[in-house]
Amino acid sequence: TTLRLARATDKIVAVKEASGSIEQMQAILDGRPENFLVLSGDDGLTVELVKRGGDGVISVAANTFPEKFCDCIHKRLVEIEDKGNRVLRYGHGSRQRWLR
Repeated sequence: TTLRLARATDKIVAVKEASGSIEQMQAILDGRPENFLVLSGDDGLTVELVKRGGDGVISVAANTFPEKFCDCIHKRLVEIEDKGNRVLRYGHGSRQRWLR
């Protein structure tokens, strides 16, 4: 349904993906139209979603501790980058950013 709606209209520009299913998140990432954002709605899966090409998070924790949450996510992504000796892309289309 998400992908069908995303392709049917340009009025739907993003989804808050909170199913808890990595497989479902990946299916949406793989099938989304250009410039359609996929945001994590599950704080615990944010890093995994971003690693796979997701665009960010709509977070409960970040509303309470925004600076701390952002720091934690950024540090975790940098740790992943260091272990894999690679640069992680996050964002989609013209919103891409690179972690160095």
